[in-house]
Amino acid sequence: MKHNNQKDIRKFFVLALCFVVFSAILFIACKVDKEVATAESSADFYYTCPMHPEIVRDEPGDCPICGMTLVKKEREVRKIGEVATTEADFYYTCPMHPEIVRDEPGDCPICGMTLVKKTKGDGKRDEASLVTVSPELIQTLGVTTEIVHPRKLVKEIRTVGRIDYNEKAMKIVSAKVPGRIDKLFVDFTGATVRKGDPLVLLYSPKLITTQKEYLLSLETLKKMKDSAIPEIIQSAKSSVEASKQRLLLWGISEKQIEELEKRGEPSIHLTIYAPIGGTVIHKQAMEGMYVMEGGPLYKIADLSTVWLYLDVYEYEMDWVRIGQQHTITTPSYPGKTYTGTISFIDPFLDNKTRTVRVRCEIENEDLSLKPGMFANGVINVLVGEEVIAVPESAVIHSGKNTHVIIDQGEGKFMPRPVTLGTLAEDYYQVLDGVMAGETVVTSANFFIDSESQLKAAISKIIENKNAGSE
Repeated sequence: MKHNNQKDIRKFFVLALCFVVFSAILFIACKVDKEVATAESSADFYYTCPMHPEIVRDEPGDCPICGMTLVKKEREVRKIGEVATTEADFYYTCPMHPEIVRDEPGDCPICGMTLVKKTKGDGKRDEASLVTVSPELIQTLGVTTEIVHPRKLVKEIRTVGRIDYNEKAMKIVSAKVPGRIDKLFVDFTGATVRKGDPLVLLYSPKLITTQKEYLLSLETLKKMKDSAIPEIIQSAKSSVEASKQRLLLWGISEKQIEELEKRGEPSIHLTIYAPIGGTVIHKQAMEGMYVMEGGPLYKIADLSTVWLYLDVYEYEMDWVRIGQQHTITTPSYPGKTYTGTISFIDPFLDNKTRTVRVRCEIENEDLSLKPGMFANGVINVLVGEEVIAVPESAVIHSGKNTHVIIDQGEGKFMPRPVTLGTLAEDYYQVLDGVMAGETVVTSANFFIDSESQLKAAISKIIENKNAGSE
């Protein structure tokens, strides 16, 4: 009897244990099914902003950018454990230029590196900076774009300067023998003379004495030409040659010496002639004035060619070269332009103005350019025949960074960092960051840029928050 009771108790405990295990298994299975169902049902929808579709949430709420109520939308859900195997689940980007994103493999258009394959969702794809703008807002903001094309780029250097005399075309007329000015043929400053025109009539006792010596030497040579002693003849010839050479050095021409020989009498006056044609810019000679040997009488300048001194700022000097052509205009002759050539660049800098003086030669056949005039100069420098360039209005300078907004079509815009070269003709030369054929935003780009920065900042805050909760 006792044995049967123990056997019944053992059966009861076995049945109770089986019931507990079965209940636990059933409870766990129901709970897992409920969680899976809940996860699948919550994953069927998401909440986004109509004005800012980049804002996506799993729960209802308001847009952090504009404050609008998020709209519920249905989406496809990838099952737990499912691995991305289709090509649509991947994208390709450049490790050096993450803004380059392609749906197919290839090379980076900027640096030529092979694009790296990444999985959507695991990599960020740099969409934190992508901005989507509705067509209505694009029209309201007045967004304009321009396609980037290779272009001929010419840098224009504008500067100011002053007209001056051509120092190579100036002469000083001086007295080669002491004497008295008895007559002036050119008696005022500014007179125009031609080469060989008489300037002054000079009386010089010393010159008269030398002429007499020359005539006497000629007469002695004639008397000694039949002498049997060669030394005497040679001495007479040397005396004639020495007297003639002295006359030549004192400004007597060969023609005047011939006339002296025919006349047989010394000339009382010496005529001084203009050595070049031009304008008398300085006159010291006066009738009755006694001048010493070497005393200046006139200064004559040929104004058919003038010099222009331009002041070029030091940061533009790298573009200036000897031999470059340039054009100038003057306030005196509106609408009239002149062409010149750079002939010299000063080897030093003006510390006060931080400029370098550049000398240019300009043809002035009509003598319209007067020394002392102010002039505006333009030097055109060719940057390149086929240069990738963007409009100046398309460039956004933000501290150390410089970037443009790329129009990717369908209302999508992406900021792109760029490396710029020189600014010419309201276009920036682009050394790196933009390719020919891409479209850049030329107006309202600051609004799009601010939207992009705000979106990137919000995405970073959310990312940091999620990382902290994990």
